[in-house]
Amino acid sequence: MKSLEAKMMAMLSLMLVVPLLLSGILVYEALGERRLAARYGAMQKAAGHFNSAAGWQAIERGVGATILGNSKPSSELLAKYDDLGKKGDAEADKALAEIERLGKFGADVDVEKKLGDWKASWKGVKDSRTSVKSGGIKVPDWVKTATANIDAEFSLRNTVFSPHDIREQVLYYNTVVRANVASLCEYAGRERAALGSRIAAGEPIPPAQLETLKAWRSIVDHSSADVLALKSLKSTPPPLSDAIEKFEREFLGDYQNLRIAVYSASAGGKPYPVNGGDWIKNATKAIDTGLDISNVIGGLAEKASEDIRVGARNAVIMNTALSGFALLVFSFILLFVRRSVIKPINAVIVGLVEGSEQIAGASAEISSASQSLASGATEQAAALEQTSASLQNISETTKGNSDTANEADNVMKSTGKVVASGSASMDDMEAAMKSIIHSSKEISKIMKVIEEIAFQTNLLALNAAVEAARAGEHGKGFAVVAEEVRNLAGRSATAAKDTASLIDNAVKTADNGASILKKLSENFKEITGSTKKVDSLVGEIASASKGQSDGVEQVNKAVSELDRVTQQNAALAEESAAASEQLNSQAESLYDNVNDLNRLVTGVDHSSEHKIEGGAAATPALKKKHAVGVPATNKQHARPK
Repeated sequence: MKSLEAKMMAMLSLMLVVPLLLSGILVYEALGERRLAARYGAMQKAAGHFNSAAGWQAIERGVGATILGNSKPSSELLAKYDDLGKKGDAEADKALAEIERLGKFGADVDVEKKLGDWKASWKGVKDSRTSVKSGGIKVPDWVKTATANIDAEFSLRNTVFSPHDIREQVLYYNTVVRANVASLCEYAGRERAALGSRIAAGEPIPPAQLETLKAWRSIVDHSSADVLALKSLKSTPPPLSDAIEKFEREFLGDYQNLRIAVYSASAGGKPYPVNGGDWIKNATKAIDTGLDISNVIGGLAEKASEDIRVGARNAVIMNTALSGFALLVFSFILLFVRRSVIKPINAVIVGLVEGSEQIAGASAEISSASQSLASGATEQAAALEQTSASLQNISETTKGNSDTANEADNVMKSTGKVVASGSASMDDMEAAMKSIIHSSKEISKIMKVIEEIAFQTNLLALNAAVEAARAGEHGKGFAVVAEEVRNLAGRSATAAKDTASLIDNAVKTADNGASILKKLSENFKEITGSTKKVDSLVGEIASASKGQSDGVEQVNKAVSELDRVTQQNAALAEESAAASEQLNSQAESLYDNVNDLNRLVTGVDHSSEHKIEGGAAATPALKKKHAVGVPATNKQHARPK
């Protein structure tokens, strides 16, 4: 039995046959159209270069005639003549290159014949140029040679555009030939009417009207030349060639001879060779040969159109047949694929569905547990982070308290020293106060002595005054001295009394100060004792705070390490959850691929039955088995939620 791959390759190879066949036909047709477009492009370029060459050569013809008409042509005129010849030859060379390019698309006998004629006439122009400059050729001969070359170019151009297939015939006959026939019939009809009135009246043709008739005739001659060019072409159908020969024989032969006779009679003032009625009859008969050409062309165009329609119908039939064949091949392939490919794939799909269900269920449970673990780890990490932050704050506060306690301990030690120094100073001050009190008491004693001296002096002064009074005149001077001594003794007594009072007050104040200093000294002694106790307590607090700070720092480090581990666990839990979610997503993708395969094989889509609830897919396998065309069993593999 062939493998599934071999069967698929065989079917694919068979399926490629028809598309390749159709593609080959389309490519062939496209290449043909591309080749046709390239040929049309070359034809268009050749025509453009021929028109340009003819334009320059027409100017060259006129300048050459001017040179031949001058006995001593100017150097500027001769230079212009040479330049015109170069420009015309350049365009002719380009046209020749395009004609040679057209030869790559297939040989054309008519084009090759016209090409030979044109090369001969072009060579004649080149050979005559030297004679024109030297005056070795007559003006009519030069004009005839140049005109023949221009006519040969236009004839070759028209031959290049001659129809080669049915479509080109329809286009060329209706747009070119019919237009020329209509043009020549129109202006020949105008000439018929204009000359008919003159012939009937027996009047000569006025000069002004004669010029108009000549212009009309030039249009008729030009259109006739384009029509006659078809007669010699190999591609021209026989009916059209016969119609053109009849036109040439009657319109350009018999009728042309009659026209010449009419114009000659009018110019010579002689009677017309035909009456008005016969003129109209002969002219109408000749013009009808042109209309016959148009009718033949219409018939040929209609036949060509019918051929195009038949070709299109045949193409439709061919394409329809190919499409029917392709449909038959595809039907056979579909039947073969259904029998040899779909059934084995169905069995594979069933196994894939069951496996994807089990994977999806397990991955859903893992994803759910991982999500819960990740959520708990995240919450625990957040709580530890908050605890760590709180411990950090406590550690900082404790460290601050320890630093403050150390600073207070240092301050208390300094305060103890200051208090001890103050207590010693108070002792010294108390001794000084005692010395002051003692000195004050001594001074008080001295002041009492001074007061007694003043009292005794006052008594002596009083006695001296009494004695001076007894002495009479002789004792007046002594009385004055006694009075002054008395006054001095009084003032001394008063001063001694005031000083004694002040000293008593100072002694009392010193006693009070000594009492206060004694109490202050006692207080300083108590403060010193208290300061020592406080210093001891602050030292213990500082020591305890330092120990507490060290302990909190250790706890903080332990919590930080625990937080790091918890964060790592949370990250691992997140990665596990992400991996589980990815596994679940892969299981979902596997199921989707299986469903796509099932839809590809059976055309039935059961993706709407595949729902996601809580991260798990809940789709009974029984539905999957029905979906792939396999009979259901009693087992039901529901995906766990």
